[in-house]
Amino acid sequence: MEKRSRKTIERFGWGALALISLLLAVRLVYFAFQVSQDFEVYWRAVRYWLAGESPYTIRPEDLGFVFKYPPWMIPVLLPFGWMSWSVAKIVWALIEILLIGYSARRLLRLGLSRKSVLWTTFLFWWIWLAHVTAGQITVALMAAALWAFEPGTPNGKGAKNPFRLSVLVVLFSSKIFSLISLLGIYRRLIQARVIAFGLIFLLLSHLVVLGVYRLAGSDIGLVGLYQQWMAAAASGAAELGEEVIRGGGNHGFTAGVLRNLQVDARSTKIDYLVFAVLGLIFGFLWTRFSRGLPELDRWLGWVALGLIVHPLAWHHSFVLAFPFCALSLHRSLESRSRRNVALSVLGICCIGILIPQVIGKEWVRPLERVSVKSWGVFFSALGVLLSARQVGNPDPVARSITRSI
Repeated sequence: MEKRSRKTIERFGWGALALISLLLAVRLVYFAFQVSQDFEVYWRAVRYWLAGESPYTIRPEDLGFVFKYPPWMIPVLLPFGWMSWSVAKIVWALIEILLIGYSARRLLRLGLSRKSVLWTTFLFWWIWLAHVTAGQITVALMAAALWAFEPGTPNGKGAKNPFRLSVLVVLFSSKIFSLISLLGIYRRLIQARVIAFGLIFLLLSHLVVLGVYRLAGSDIGLVGLYQQWMAAAASGAAELGEEVIRGGGNHGFTAGVLRNLQVDARSTKIDYLVFAVLGLIFGFLWTRFSRGLPELDRWLGWVALGLIVHPLAWHHSFVLAFPFCALSLHRSLESRSRRNVALSVLGICCIGILIPQVIGKEWVRPLERVSVKSWGVFFSALGVLLSARQVGNPDPVARSITRSI
């Protein structure tokens, strides 16, 4: 009798969860249909390309919403160019929701508990809302980071599916600064088949780009296209302005350093320098202190690291922190340490809850000025490292960091 009651309650719970998820998905699609300002940039770029024009066309009315992705990514978006604007943004919103669901399911298959994944997914609601409403592409990077990961040999050289790794490289290359995350699995990437798949994709992609231009009667070449891409990619500061680029809405540690140093937003070379320095520092620290951790922990840490040092880490960009935050909560719950759980929950809340819509602008704005979301990733990392010590991680380097905290 008691077992039946438990099963009934469990079924009711899962049914309620499914209904809530459906309602939230409908809400996401609704907001995406109303806005999708970032996805409109992608859609418009593909339409320009199909018409024989440059996808990097900069118009005064665009106000910073200019296509900044490399030429080899244009064919990936080709199907949307054949759709009307109304249909395209609904289809893209549905794809984003499916990718979020896939990522949560993939974390479960990689060994995370339902409790950690479901709670993190729920607490990230405002991140999902911002991402889908804008129609961003970052959720595809998150899903690819999980899809491509497969535990290999102890030395990290085992690549069971080089095709998946090639897709991962291609997608991360859409946001050039995000490539720093791939340093975490560089041994897997420097293999003949991975490189071959990547080169084949680049060749085919460029052939498709040129083929469409020739069919449209355009004489645009690859050299000119790449020059236009570099100009568009560097146009962000001039178009968006000082308050946006250096404002609290840019949540990375790189932006925080530049904000406090009061560096002009047009000094992009300084941005690159700070990105490189912070990437080197955090990369060294994570490499050192994550020794002895499972491959999954190290990899998701690198994905989150690439986010917090990115020069333009917007609110919606923190979908990339979701896998690491869920992992941190899972490890903390495994350790049965209230301190570790508190750190992991604090990290999640810094990212998903400490936002103007929930707490209020007067409370959140000062926290945003000090990159509170990036600190959330830091707290999640502490949760992972401390939990490794709690369950008896034998690695002396991992113990040294936790002993000093």
